[in-house]
Amino acid sequence: MTLQEIQKEVLDKDTLLLEYSLGKENSYLWAVTKTSINSYKLPKKDVIDSLAIQLQKYYTKSYRTENESEESKKERLAKEEAFVKLAKKFSGMVLEPAAGLLENKRLLVVTDGVLSYTPFAGLPKPGIEKTTETFYPLVVDHEIVTAPSASTVAVLRKEFANRKPATNSVFVLADPIFTADDQRLAINNKKTENVAVNVSNKVKQSEINLSRGILERSDLSRLNFSFQEAKSILEIFVDEKPKMVSGVKADLEAVTNSEISQYRNIHLSTHGFINNIQPEMSGLVLSLFDDNGQEKNGYLTANYIFNLKLNADLVVLSACQTGFGREVRGEGVLGLTRGFLYAGAERVLFTLWNVNDQSTSVLMTKFYTAMKKDKLTPVAALRQAQISMWKDKKWSSPYYWAAFQLVGEWQKK
Repeated sequence: MTLQEIQKEVLDKDTLLLEYSLGKENSYLWAVTKTSINSYKLPKKDVIDSLAIQLQKYYTKSYRTENESEESKKERLAKEEAFVKLAKKFSGMVLEPAAGLLENKRLLVVTDGVLSYTPFAGLPKPGIEKTTETFYPLVVDHEIVTAPSASTVAVLRKEFANRKPATNSVFVLADPIFTADDQRLAINNKKTENVAVNVSNKVKQSEINLSRGILERSDLSRLNFSFQEAKSILEIFVDEKPKMVSGVKADLEAVTNSEISQYRNIHLSTHGFINNIQPEMSGLVLSLFDDNGQEKNGYLTANYIFNLKLNADLVVLSACQTGFGREVRGEGVLGLTRGFLYAGAERVLFTLWNVNDQSTSVLMTKFYTAMKKDKLTPVAALRQAQISMWKDKKWSSPYYWAAFQLVGEWQKK
């Protein structure tokens, strides 16, 4: 699309497009409003990459604030101070040039390279004159939405302009069966020595599958708060007859079934797995065993996702690193989020790192409450939930809330 087409068809008076391009000698930022365009020269790619990688070490690690000793508290505060200084330096590098244009704007961010894995919601707002120890995240004053490109937003709007809304409200998949010794399996209620042997063999087979590269991460422990997260969502939408599947029923059939096209909101709470070399092998882990302890395919890989027929206003990927994929120059990240957009989702909520199970449950409850009871758009609801988490001492660390980003449409029909 031309600049004029983007300004006319994509942007509104309340939205600022921030588009980045990282280069070997220089990088660039374009800040585009409905009526103007400004360009800024940024440091070269290697400089931005180096600082971003250092910063990710802080974002992806939690710091305990409850029941900590004086020694632990001292250590935590030192790390937090170092994080704030580094984050302010990075924010000054990639946001400060356009600081004068940010006020009262929603930010549409089109990233490049390492910035695709940077939590803009959790970056310090540039220009805020605070002490070096104070952290004032960008999300406090701005709704933030991402897109593979500005043109993608226009394409989505054209595709879905005349689409009739799905008839049902919410579909929730949560708490699948990952291991053959899960006590929810019917077979485990009548164990014998032979069954125990069979189960052992199946676990070994799963380990073989993992070693073949189906997953890059082998931590398939049960998500203890996944079911609680799902129940909270059902309670919020109780008057709209939501549907939930869990346990053995949280399987591949439940998601690939044509019934999925009847839901406006789809929430998938499970483990994610990423293959950056072969993005088509990335996906979500659903139930891997049936009630008899027999293994079944439970990997919702990208090629399944691209073939789904969705009619969804929103897909929430409440799993680890669902925003990852292979970076393609000029095309952005090819991965799960692109698959769900292609399959018919107007917007996708995804994550940038291995999120905490309990804090995710808390954030999702706040997110859906803001959508349902406060009637906010998904991007506004996400902002409200993240601010609420930041203000809560227990969950204030960006680790607990900044990983969540939304890609796609921000406007309501």
